[in-house]
Amino acid sequence: MNEHDRHVRARKEILAGGIPEKRIMVAVEDKEFIEQRKQEKREEQRKALDRLEATKDARTPWFCPSCEKVMKKNLDDKMWR
Repeated sequence: MNEHDRHVRARKEILAGGIPEKRIMVAVEDKEFIEQRKQEKREEQRKALDRLEATKDARTPWFCPSCEKVMKKNLDDKMWR
């Protein structure tokens, strides 16, 4: 019996004045799968952090180390290199 047949039978019983059969749906979680996804996510975050750390020295800083002014012009980037 599929879900549609159950609904049809329940409607007929309601129209006849009766109380239909009640079903309780319970969601089942796969704990191993969820833990595996969490572990994969942690690994991806660690890899992304490692990549960011590797390029940290190559980036132009926001402020000049000697005069403390904001470095936002193209010439600032050129002179920093």
